[in-house]
Amino acid sequence: MTQEMADYVSTVKAEVPQVRDDLVIDRGANDAVAWSPAHVDPTYLDPVATLMLDVFDGVASVGVLANEVADVLGISETMALDQIARIVGIYRKGRLLVSPDGDPLVEPLDAHWYVPDW
Repeated sequence: MTQEMADYVSTVKAEVPQVRDDLVIDRGANDAVAWSPAHVDPTYLDPVATLMLDVFDGVASVGVLANEVADVLGISETMALDQIARIVGIYRKGRLLVSPDGDPLVEPLDAHWYVPDW
């Protein structure tokens, strides 16, 4: 692993995602559409991303969540980290998260977050 990749992984693992308080959520059977009145473009959330609405509470870091997901599902931590990072990327792009001090994140998708094109 290159140093640049190691730095990227450290940055991703350290992020502590927290959903906005003002989200409007329209839940389907397994998925959802969410948006904030401050940023009204809706974001589609697949079933796993919908599940994370209750998990991204501003307490656990992406690294901790990835470790827990890996343990529960019996997958590698790398695979779990990739999935959690994908979902955080979706949330960031949709402006569904707040910053660590509670201010709504209004910046576009950061360079260190990505949404893989699978």
